[in-house]
Amino acid sequence: MARRPVTVLRGHHVSAIKGAQLYDTDELIEGFREAGYNNPEAMRPAIEELKDLIRDENNLVRFELGTEDNLCKVCEGASEGRCPSEDKDPRLVDRSRLKGYGLMPGKNYTIKQVLKNIDKKIAEREAMLRAS
Repeated sequence: MARRPVTVLRGHHVSAIKGAQLYDTDELIEGFREAGYNNPEAMRPAIEELKDLIRDENNLVRFELGTEDNLCKVCEGASEGRCPSEDKDPRLVDRSRLKGYGLMPGKNYTIKQVLKNIDKKIAEREAMLRAS
């Protein structure tokens, strides 16, 4: 049996997986436009690649710290693995984002596992907000 390839993403892009599940490509591009990106259309191929990845919940993904992935490569503002909105070391941003969803850098996950972790953490946060 052939091994599945593993897609490597920056830890900070874990939430992009949920976004790709919830929104179509044009909605995501519009979101980049509203966030001030000058050429959000350049993100289309990377978004489509991400959407292809999540179509099969058994596809594998590994999150790395500070790694320049395909989303970074087409981002107009990214330089040296850093997003324009980041003022901290990208590895710290990635580690924090992954920790927030109960994921670890360097470990392979199925898309199903990633989405399950994200949904669980969202539900926990919503429950805390309702309780307060």
